[in-house]
Amino acid sequence: MESAERSILLTDHVVGDLNPYFPLRSMYLIGATGKYVAEQTLEEEHRELDPLYTALKKLMQHLL
Repeated sequence: MESAERSILLTDHVVGDLNPYFPLRSMYLIGATGKYVAEQTLEEEHRELDPLYTALKKLMQHLL
């Protein structure tokens, strides 16, 4: 069995614009970069989420 984990810390500090569909995301501090989600570059966000994308692709291939 494979797993994909991402380290986040939910803080009480709002950074960036509040997303009405996912408001808590504005308070996530990402463990891998030490930055809030709003402070990450697009490249950092893709790199951080890549293990999740890979796990989802494998799951979809297995189900289809």
